[in-house]
Amino acid sequence: MSTNKIKGLYLDRDFQYFLKEKNIQGDIHSIFDKVVNIQSDNGTLYTISNNKTDNAPYTLKVDYNGSFKDIVFEDQNIIKNKDNLFIGNIEIDLSSAELWNVEREKIQSFSTEYIKKNIGIFNMMIQSMGSSGGCKYYYLKNFLGIENNSDSLIERELSKKIDDFYMKIKQDNIQETDIRGLIGLGMGLTPSGDDFLTGFMAAITIFNKNNDLFHKIKDLIPLDTKSTTDVSRAMLKAATQEKFREYLNDFIYSFLYNNSDKYLKSFKNLLTIGSSSGTDMSIGVVLGFLFTIDENEMEEF
Repeated sequence: MSTNKIKGLYLDRDFQYFLKEKNIQGDIHSIFDKVVNIQSDNGTLYTISNNKTDNAPYTLKVDYNGSFKDIVFEDQNIIKNKDNLFIGNIEIDLSSAELWNVEREKIQSFSTEYIKKNIGIFNMMIQSMGSSGGCKYYYLKNFLGIENNSDSLIERELSKKIDDFYMKIKQDNIQETDIRGLIGLGMGLTPSGDDFLTGFMAAITIFNKNNDLFHKIKDLIPLDTKSTTDVSRAMLKAATQEKFREYLNDFIYSFLYNNSDKYLKSFKNLLTIGSSSGTDMSIGVVLGFLFTIDENEMEEF
């Protein structure tokens, strides 16, 4: 069988450390069209993604635009040899792979006016562009006053849990039970509750004023929980380390500027993640900004 030669494009520092191990030990965890997940002997998940994805924590992005399901199979060996990574019949050339290293700027002062303006744009776009089935029902109902008579049981339960979470956050009374109520709630590889929580954490962490809240939420997240997927648990673990994917970071920082084109581009990019993951993350982000600027009534926007 012929070898598929692929060029490595970008990798984050954690994947770089993984590659520096003397003897790489790991197994193929899961295979999807755009990504392959590798689980190391210590349980850490690392991802190899194709060039249709954004950069992300614990990830190596490669110059391949096909489906990994066609070229990667379970039980294949993983071998590192100098500047090459071998997975079965795939040879990934790492010699020119660049380090993707996001320095998340901490914000002390910001324009509330710009944030309000961009939330206003979000409110107009989420109705037509956002995916249903997750947190969208909650946001439309509670912030835009739009009812959806075709909502599902999961959407209603998510709405209740998010409402409880946000209420407790504003009361400075968040408990582990409020976090557990969200984790694993929803469909897909990364359930909607996890995506929402990741988006919320990603937004609040850029503001120095939210440091105490972030650490409180971080300490309450049960990373040993079995109530969610391995992939989603890895996402939440990265979130507690303040490590977030490229499209999510871009979307968050676009709120701080008076640049509608840049904002819309980042929003559209985020929405390409998963079935409803991008939508669910974006709603978490908006609630993080609403909490930060201490605005609760959407009519002001």
